[in-house]
Amino acid sequence: MRPITAPLLTLAMLLAACSDSGAAPEASAEAARDARNAGNVASAMAGSATGLVDISDLPDFVEMYQGATPIMNMKTNDSGAAGGLLSYTTTAPITEVVAFHRASAKRNGIDFKTEAATPDGMTLAGTSADEARSLMVMIARGEAETTVSLTHARKTG
Repeated sequence: MRPITAPLLTLAMLLAACSDSGAAPEASAEAARDARNAGNVASAMAGSATGLVDISDLPDFVEMYQGATPIMNMKTNDSGAAGGLLSYTTTAPITEVVAFHRASAKRNGIDFKTEAATPDGMTLAGTSADEARSLMVMIARGEAETTVSLTHARKTG
């Protein structure tokens, strides 16, 4: 993936350099934003990206393993329920990640009613006693890291 870094940085510089000095301020702002975004993409592809995924809006019952790296946080809002999907990676072994999420669920009042194990992972799913909150945790082991996806929802009305 690293060979793409140089062309992306070149593209970012070209976009910034091609701005017309007589262009409207909005066009200059767009060129600057595009250059920043190209730099972020290049940084991510080079493996040095940090802080690209905002996890500050997670509900209190959705917890990430300490030291893990978030790779996606997507929100949903559908007919009386708000939720989302958080994915992250960690170098921790599956057994530790499963134990962490079981303890987190218990601490936050989520009862995992469904558990399914595979040779390379585990899925846990449950709800709070009042069924106002739900959580599904899918954990999979890759060659170098463990990937975790948390699908969460809470009733909003």
